[in-house]
Amino acid sequence: MYYRSPSQPPPAASFTCKQAAEKLDALRVSKRLSVGQRGTVRWTERFGEKLVCVRYREDPRTGERYTTAELIVDIRPPKAETRFLIQVKIHETGIQQRVKERGGKWDKNRKLWLVSYGTIQTLGLEDRIVEKYPLVETER
Repeated sequence: MYYRSPSQPPPAASFTCKQAAEKLDALRVSKRLSVGQRGTVRWTERFGEKLVCVRYREDPRTGERYTTAELIVDIRPPKAETRFLIQVKIHETGIQQRVKERGGKWDKNRKLWLVSYGTIQTLGLEDRIVEKYPLVETER
C-alpha cells in the first residue's frame, strides 16, 4: 500500500462504528500485550501514557490480522455523592468526630468508615480511601 508520506500513519479500516464493533467481536484475540512488552514499542511511542494494552486479533475466516490499541481517553473524579470506605485509626478521635459530623457511618464488620467522596475531599482524606463502596448499579 502506498502512503503520501512515510511518517503518515496508515489509514484506519473504513467501517462504520457498528460494523467495526460487530467485526471485532467476531475476531479471535490471538495475543494481548501490556505496555512495555515486546510488540508495543511503536504503539507506546505513538500513544504514550494513554496506551493501556495492544491486542492482535485474527479473522478465522479470511486470515486477516488486526492490531487494536486500548487507550485512556478521559479521567474524571468520582461524583461527590459516591461513597467510599476509608480507614481512620482508633486513636484519631478528632478525624473520627469530623467524619461522623459530616454523615460518615461506621461499618463495624469491616472496621472502616463509609463516607461520601465530597466529604473525603473536604476533609482531605483521599489518601485513606480503601475502596469504593459496592453499590448496585441500575440501568438508565
